[in-house]
Amino acid sequence: MKHIKVAILAILIFAGCNSQAQNTFADSIQQAVRKQIEAYPQTTLQDIYKNFFQDQLGPGHIIEDTSRAGLMLREELKQHHSTSSIYYEAIGYRNNFYRVNLSVVWNGIISYEQLFKAFVESAIPLSQTHIDHWKQQWQDIETIIQNMNLNIENYEADKNKINTILNQGNYMMRHSKTYNQLYDPHYRLIEKHIFEQQLLPIINQHNKTKHKQ
Repeated sequence: MKHIKVAILAILIFAGCNSQAQNTFADSIQQAVRKQIEAYPQTTLQDIYKNFFQDQLGPGHIIEDTSRAGLMLREELKQHHSTSSIYYEAIGYRNNFYRVNLSVVWNGIISYEQLFKAFVESAIPLSQTHIDHWKQQWQDIETIIQNMNLNIENYEADKNKINTILNQGNYMMRHSKTYNQLYDPHYRLIEKHIFEQQLLPIINQHNKTKHKQ
């Protein structure tokens, strides 16, 4: 009888821990979604999806050719200009990566070389296993988002579009047209530790100097 009670207690403890882990996961997703909508009120499910997949998979998909990636960055720096004071933002619910706004280069805070070096170092090799795992995880994330009842415009259409690319073995998606028009995003993904070690100290020093002036 004693052994049975111990076994039952162990099961209850495991169930409680599992339930708590699920709640923590859901809470993290909800918090990340609300944060994005607060910063970008016209965000769509497509944009939320992009936020989460970037956090999970990073920028590896666009650094397969380093020379081309460098050329693309230089061209973007030439063709666009932003005075945004929001130099960086953590993304997703794990915050594995930061979006670093190209305004840090335009404003002379960080050099092209410093940003590109951090960008390349942030690339992680991706396999089909990574993509398959992401596909499964997105289904859990999307269920949580749907249960939030946020009344996001074109939700079902975006949901179907995302499922289509995932079922094709792909995972990449651009920002929505609305997001591009309203927020004009220009950034590069930098892995958390690389950003905090290589770029953040430079940005912080710039901010300190600016406040003293």
